[in-house]
Amino acid sequence: MNIPGKKAIHKSIRWLRSRFVNHALILGYHRIAEVSQGPYSMCVTPENFYEQMQVLRNYASPLSVKELVNGLIADNLPPRAVALTFDDGYADILYNAKPILEELHIPATAFVVSGNMGEEFWWDELGRMILGTTRTTGELRMRVNTQEYKWDLSDTLDHTQRYSVVLSIYRVLRRVPESLRQKQLEQIRIWASGSPNSPTKTRCLTSEELGSLTEGGLIDIGAHGISHTDLSMLSPTQYESEIKTSKEHLERILGKDVRCFSYPNGICTQEIKATVKKANYHYACASYNDVVWRGSDLFALPRYWITDINGRQFYRWLKIWT
Repeated sequence: MNIPGKKAIHKSIRWLRSRFVNHALILGYHRIAEVSQGPYSMCVTPENFYEQMQVLRNYASPLSVKELVNGLIADNLPPRAVALTFDDGYADILYNAKPILEELHIPATAFVVSGNMGEEFWWDELGRMILGTTRTTGELRMRVNTQEYKWDLSDTLDHTQRYSVVLSIYRVLRRVPESLRQKQLEQIRIWASGSPNSPTKTRCLTSEELGSLTEGGLIDIGAHGISHTDLSMLSPTQYESEIKTSKEHLERILGKDVRCFSYPNGICTQEIKATVKKANYHYACASYNDVVWRGSDLFALPRYWITDINGRQFYRWLKIWT
C-alpha cells in the first residue's frame, strides 16, 4: 500500500527520535577519490572528505562502531556520537582516507569484499566499458532469462545520458546470479571491443594493503561477503558460505577476529540475520537511513550515506540529526 506522504512521515519520526532519544549516527562511504563525474555517485573527493572530518572532530564525538555498539548497550553514549564506515574495500581508503583519519584521529570500520581483493568490481568495469567504448553501432542488446533488453548508445548521447544507460544495465545485472552476470559481462566485453579503457580503472585493496590499512589500530575491518552478491537472491547454503567464508578469509589475512558484517546492497532477511549471528559476528550494518538508538537491531544497524558535499554543507546536515 502506497500511503501519500509516507516518506515524509518516516523522516519526521526519525528526526523526532534524534531530538528526544539518546542516539548516535553511523555514516557510510564507499570511495574517497578525485573523480569528477561517474554513474554511481560513490565518490567523495579528498578535499571534501577532509572538511567533513574536521567538522566531525570539532562538533561531534567520533568513535568506532564497536565503541558505539558498546555505548548503546550500556546506555552511555557520548553527546553527538558518530561512527564512520566504508563499504567494499576500495584501495583509495588506504591512500586517501587513512592519512586524513590519522591526522584528525578519527576511527573507522572498512567492510571488505574478500573475494575481490586487488581486483576491479564488475560494476566499475561495466561503467568503464560503456563510457569508454569507441563503438558507434548505437545499440546494445542483452537477454537475461526470458527478458530482452535494449539500450541506445548512439554517439550523440552526452555523458549524463550514458551514465543513465550504465545505471540501467547495473540494475539489471545486480539482480542476477554471479555466473549469469559474468556471461552477460563477457558479451558486453565483446560488444565494447576496441574500447580505450577510459575512464581510469579502479581496484580494491590487496591482502598486503589490507594489513597496512589496519596498522595503528585506528581502522577496523569487517566482512562484506565474498562476491558482493545480494544475499536474499541466494539459497541458505550459498548465503551461509558468503557470510562464513568471508569472515574466515579476512581473519586468516589479519590474524585476528572479524566481528562485524555489512550486508551487500544493504539487503537482509530475518533468516540471513540469524545466519550472521550464528557465524559469530557481534553486529551488522544495513543501509537504510535512521539514527541508532537502544531500540535498534544490532544486526541491522542503520546508516546515512554521505555524498560529495563540502564541510559547510555537511555541518548543516549533521546538525539536523545530532
